[in-house]
Amino acid sequence: MSMKRENSKAETLLTRAALYRLLARAFAWPSPGHVAEVREGFSALSIELEQGPDSIRRYLSRARRAWRQAEEESLSADYLRLFATGGPVRLHETAFGDARRFAGREVELADLNGFYAAFGFGLSPSNPDLPDHFSVELEFLGLLLVKEAWARMRGWRRESHVTANAVARFLEQHLGRWLEPLGASLHDASAGSPWRELADLAIAAVNDECRQRRVRPQPFAGPLAPDALQAESFICPQAEAAHSH
Repeated sequence: MSMKRENSKAETLLTRAALYRLLARAFAWPSPGHVAEVREGFSALSIELEQGPDSIRRYLSRARRAWRQAEEESLSADYLRLFATGGPVRLHETAFGDARRFAGREVELADLNGFYAAFGFGLSPSNPDLPDHFSVELEFLGLLLVKEAWARMRGWRRESHVTANAVARFLEQHLGRWLEPLGASLHDASAGSPWRELADLAIAAVNDECRQRRVRPQPFAGPLAPDALQAESFICPQAEAAHSH
């Protein structure tokens, strides 16, 4: 394959990586300046995304518009209502499952940490999110695409192949399994803007990623019943602290 074509594919990967990393930031705890940062991220996205699949274009436009209209105070309040302990929506993979999920929570977390360690992705000690948090998984997917793009630009075929395989396995075994039920939970909870639009955009982007890579994850049926969850909290400690004030 020519280097020109490889570089073109790499540019596409970097564009999609920027989208995943923006989605990761958007779904993180809304600290001061969060809204402005996400707005800037939407403005900086490559025009290539606006020329991509119709589903992504449509949801990208809606999400961008929702963030232009978002107010930081109401955004934080809605985050707590939706995602705090006892709220109707969980932002953690291990809060979802069904009969197809044979491994327990600790096994799932260990598998995620194995993915992260293999590609030099580590959570900062100051980051309170668990390995299975939606933001963390989206951030990792973005990192994998950056690594795959770099390998293509350098002509490293083996490294490119290894990373592409990791992307496919991560989508099939983790992120691709719980996006749909997460989106359904947000809609069932009457989530307002911009969370609903963000989820729709994330689902459209990941589904397109799966289609391009010929990956068919088996989605979970929905959230696990409260008595099926282990005692550990599934909420960002920053949000929990804010909720207690």
